[in-house]
Amino acid sequence: MEYKDATILPPEKEQEYLAFIQKQILTHPVVKVHHGKWKELIEWENGNQFSIWDDTASSMMPVQLKRRKKRVVINLLKPLAEAIEGKLNFTAQFEGLPNSSELRDINGAQVATKLIVHNDYLNDMDALNEDLKYDLIRTGNAFRKWTWETGRFGYVENSKGEKTKEEGELVGCVPSVFNIRLDPAARGVEDARWIIEIAEVTEEAVCETFGINAEDIRIAQSDPTGKVGSGVDGLKYKGMNEKEAEKDRDEPTHIVAWYWEKTSPAYPEGRHIISIPGTILWAKQNPALGKLPFFKYGYKHYGSSPWFTGPLHHVQDIQRDFNRMISIISEHVEGWRAKMVCDKNQGLKEGAFTTDSFEILEVDMSKGAPVPVTMPVLSPEVMNHRDFLIGAKDLVSNVHEVSYSQLPERASRAPASLYAMMIEQENQKIDPMIRRHNRTLKKEVQFRLEMMGKYYKNPRMVKIIGVNERSTIAYFSGSKMEGNYDVKLVVGVSIHQSKTIQQRMMLDLKQAGAPIEWNTIFKLLWEGDISEKIRGDIADEQRASRENQCFLENTYKKKFKDGGVLILIWDNHAVHLDMHTKLAKTEEAQRWPEETSSAMNEHILSHMGLLKQQMQKAAAQASMVQGATVGAGAGGGGEAGAGGGQATDETQSVEDSLPF
Repeated sequence: MEYKDATILPPEKEQEYLAFIQKQILTHPVVKVHHGKWKELIEWENGNQFSIWDDTASSMMPVQLKRRKKRVVINLLKPLAEAIEGKLNFTAQFEGLPNSSELRDINGAQVATKLIVHNDYLNDMDALNEDLKYDLIRTGNAFRKWTWETGRFGYVENSKGEKTKEEGELVGCVPSVFNIRLDPAARGVEDARWIIEIAEVTEEAVCETFGINAEDIRIAQSDPTGKVGSGVDGLKYKGMNEKEAEKDRDEPTHIVAWYWEKTSPAYPEGRHIISIPGTILWAKQNPALGKLPFFKYGYKHYGSSPWFTGPLHHVQDIQRDFNRMISIISEHVEGWRAKMVCDKNQGLKEGAFTTDSFEILEVDMSKGAPVPVTMPVLSPEVMNHRDFLIGAKDLVSNVHEVSYSQLPERASRAPASLYAMMIEQENQKIDPMIRRHNRTLKKEVQFRLEMMGKYYKNPRMVKIIGVNERSTIAYFSGSKMEGNYDVKLVVGVSIHQSKTIQQRMMLDLKQAGAPIEWNTIFKLLWEGDISEKIRGDIADEQRASRENQCFLENTYKKKFKDGGVLILIWDNHAVHLDMHTKLAKTEEAQRWPEETSSAMNEHILSHMGLLKQQMQKAAAQASMVQGATVGAGAGGGGEAGAGGGQATDETQSVEDSLPF
């Protein structure tokens, strides 16, 4: 296999390119300006707070204390990071939304929905989101990358209808923010010309992947040992966040640089170049549709800089001053001891007060009795300043007592509404960031669909995990996504709500008259959360949408296993009625043949009948329970019979309230 294309990178330009890459790795502005602060914040979050980052030594250096000796750390950064990390719910759900009622557009939108759900399942999006949150909260910046990896495989359907393996899959990952170099002239990935990712890779993997000999690498690097892998021992890990003490220096590794360049007049398909110091491994067209396959997430804007700041950045100065106050108080407490006065001419007898709890002062009693001196106490301003710093930390970080399960000051009997208002106020401060993230997520999904449209040439098996882990399997190719459709964010990044808040929400909705069954409420109160109910409704909407598709494609007569329409007893008939009647009112439905229109009307009436039966059954059960209660209270069977009559009346009232 040929790994290089001379039109992408001429041989005479290779050394110039390698020098450019080495410059970006070592002296890129993000390395000089931001990396030190990020590493310092991570160390501070882990408790190493009496130290600062030293660029010359490329490590954390302890602070030299001049007057004080105590180094007391009450870590406020760790619970702050954990609280915000717990607040952010990165779970997102998307679906294709057709931009017209044409069959081609509807088909493309539905296939897009299934493909993105399948790819989320393959990549374990929950795990990727958790990795993303770590960098986002500590440094204020995080990246996610999507590439077509030939090392992975999927299942396709051949001409005989058999399932076979096919190499290649769209894979997402979260590279360390320390390993990314963004075009310095850009304000973000969207307008960047290029982006570089670096990572440490074993020499064995490099040789196997790119068909190169280890000897050739060592000759190019002028490094006969092969243990350094960069040509310059002290600079191998510069610009990265690696713990060199944890490395095995006996195994040769190399810092690989992946260079991605957008389409340009000089390179209409873009460029993708992979290299290690001294050697070009790969030089081809950009396989990511000529785009940069990275998506950047930021916490808080920092002027016009493309690099954002995180919550720890703004609280660090408060933490430093807080540590100083606590250390002063600790030294004062440790240095204070009760004083005992005794005559210097009087020898201390055995068994007298000689413990370290007392400080013995010897005086000459012959010169007169000693005058008492009041012990100096710590200034109350010190304690006040300590409390002020705690309040300032909450003010600056926008995370207050309630997020740490603490009572606000003077709120020993605060109502639940106070907590709800405080949590809402906190969430409003984070909301602009969440909206920005949802926009990025949408762009990310659009790019993934474009990549699948290019690489899913054969019908690929798609597995969709539904509610209660039920799964469906179908085959789709990238060409099936052709059409005029958009990507709709159904469930986006949000603020986590505690189980208690969700339970209260369910009860409030029920009291307000929402059509929620009591058995559903009890189940969610004790077993699950409200999102389970929401996921169930979404699943019904998607099933109703698939049934609509069958009527649009005139495939509703097929057997259910072949994609036809069949009403199931556990369907949410109210949801189906809403979805089907909306379709029946469109211009597209108006042009249907009479046979299709009649079939849709019959389908709608069937859902109405089943819904009516469910309501009658529920009303009858409620009446029976009420009648049994009345009968037990009266001690006779006649009252129970009256209860049966009441069931008939109540059932009749339910029937009268139906809109059909």
